[in-house]
Amino acid sequence: MRKKYIAIIMLLCAAFFAGCQENVNSGLAESPEPILESTPEDTSALEINDVPVPQDIPKDEVSLTQELEELMTIFGQAYFKGDVDTIEELLIDDYEWEIEVYESPDQVDEIEIMQIKGLQQIDENQLLDKYELSIEFWIPNEDSLTYLSVTWKNVEGAWKVSGYGLEK
Repeated sequence: MRKKYIAIIMLLCAAFFAGCQENVNSGLAESPEPILESTPEDTSALEINDVPVPQDIPKDEVSLTQELEELMTIFGQAYFKGDVDTIEELLIDDYEWEIEVYESPDQVDEIEIMQIKGLQQIDENQLLDKYELSIEFWIPNEDSLTYLSVTWKNVEGAWKVSGYGLEK
């Protein structure tokens, strides 16, 4: 299992450094490291250990799909690591429920993240003001997948979480 994680981390580092080199060559500012990378089979690995601080993502440099994927990754990492401050920053101002985080933080390293579902339904030509995305993951010793479902709402040009929860 550790070999799998090391291989995934090495792949992410290689992709990150390749992206940095491209940004240096093009004169663009460095963008946040992509933590979740989709493959043709649409399975992904989410590195839960490093929770970045949310940053404003320049809309002219990334597509809506990329922006929501990055925000979903940041939210997922914060949720699994128990980072209430980061979750709070991503919530809409009038969020009225208690902020919840993953109930077994000691098991976080054992969770296998499969993919972010819902990104395929985003149509860049027909923008909506609300999208529902889910992080699909597997908890060892359970017989089915679990989903961290998040509703993203566009509030004055910024994507904020209006609701989230776990589903089986």
